[in-house]
Amino acid sequence: MDQIINYVDWEHLYKHSIKNSNWNELFDIQNFKFTFGVTPFSQFQIIPVVVAFYLFTIFSIKGLMKNREAFSLKWVTALHNAILCLWSLLMCVGVVYEVLKRVTTDGGLFTICEVAPGFNQGPAYYWSYIFYISKFYELFDTVIIVLKKKDLIFLHVYHHCIVVWLCWYLLYTGWSLQLWVVFLNTFVHIFMYYFYLNSALGRQVWWKKYITQIQILQFCCLGVIGVLHFICLHLFSCVTDYSAYISAYSINFSFLFLFTRFYNRSYTPSSKPGTKGSPNISTRTTSPKSKKLD
Repeated sequence: MDQIINYVDWEHLYKHSIKNSNWNELFDIQNFKFTFGVTPFSQFQIIPVVVAFYLFTIFSIKGLMKNREAFSLKWVTALHNAILCLWSLLMCVGVVYEVLKRVTTDGGLFTICEVAPGFNQGPAYYWSYIFYISKFYELFDTVIIVLKKKDLIFLHVYHHCIVVWLCWYLLYTGWSLQLWVVFLNTFVHIFMYYFYLNSALGRQVWWKKYITQIQILQFCCLGVIGVLHFICLHLFSCVTDYSAYISAYSINFSFLFLFTRFYNRSYTPSSKPGTKGSPNISTRTTSPKSKKLD
């Protein structure tokens, strides 16, 4: 941690990442524009600092908790998940509302093929920005997990680290398909965080198993949308950022692979006698009940 503190020029970070930010943009939906260095949290140096601090924090807590009793954190967990459930609902409704407004004037094709630049400004992309901000708060997911001494799997940590950067990069490059990412992910998160809210309160939700299936479906949908976008690039005068396109779909397919593997390991019946119908995890501490994915 000392190396991280000494390496970062905190005075420069404060002056150019916090002090000079236009904080009014957090609440200005109609006039929103993601401006590098001006919009709060638009500065790139924030990403590696936050990710490094996140990794240091969770693994430090994990080490400190090794010989300690797990915290219950029932109400903290419930409140955290309630906030993210409602926040996801707000973002999902917000982006759908703004997109439908544009559909009435520009037609539905713009959702796959934008013909003019400006994919980082306006009401619809304001919700993409709020979605990016939410990824910082979601890091608290992992803090709760390690304090409760639940299993911390690679997929969870990888997802949280990479998504913060990806959401920033989509806004920075102004990649038009980010609205699909926001809609699909927030839609899934409404149900996911509702499940974790109920789980924290000790309630059973019968459709728990299907959350991972919906998550996998969202990655498949994004893949289909990406193919349609690629086709439109050759049929119409669409604008895109190829670096964002490659980055987004490389990460999307990595998620598809990892979530599918997680689902198969968690819910595929074991071939061992006497364990039919149970998750194939009897010899590992990776019970679906103790995992939290996004």
